[in-house]
Amino acid sequence: MKLKKLFAVEITLVLVVITVTMVFVEVTPYLVSSRANGSIGVFKQESYPRGTLRLTSGQLANSTFKYSSYDPSIIVLNLSFEICEKPGYLILYCNYREIAKLFINPETPPITLNLVSFSGLDWIEPPTAMFGLNELVFESASKDGYAGTLTYQINLRGSR
Repeated sequence: MKLKKLFAVEITLVLVVITVTMVFVEVTPYLVSSRANGSIGVFKQESYPRGTLRLTSGQLANSTFKYSSYDPSIIVLNLSFEICEKPGYLILYCNYREIAKLFINPETPPITLNLVSFSGLDWIEPPTAMFGLNELVFESASKDGYAGTLTYQINLRGSR
């Protein structure tokens, strides 16, 4: 009889401690989950604001974007050439890896480039590398380089 009472008291005490701990964690603001998820799932897209660049021959320009996930991603880069003052070559880099070397003239249509990243192994760097900052570099070749104004848009799409 005394053993049953002691056992019931122990179980009650354990339940009270668990309940008090759960209430403390839920009430304390810095212990509550942020409910934020940095991943980009399938069929979801993260878009960055459209940027405009003015390049002259031999000039470099860069744009940074943040990637806050370790998920594989598809980078979609949309380029539109607004003004072509001088036809020539434009070289694009993502994290200092060459994407493409394009010849731009006044008749060049908008271009879309797709880059597939495998969790920061190639085109895009995860948050632990460079704090998740990635860089897109536009280089007008010093010889026969493009001069003009272009707009670009970076979109990240989930791939799994």
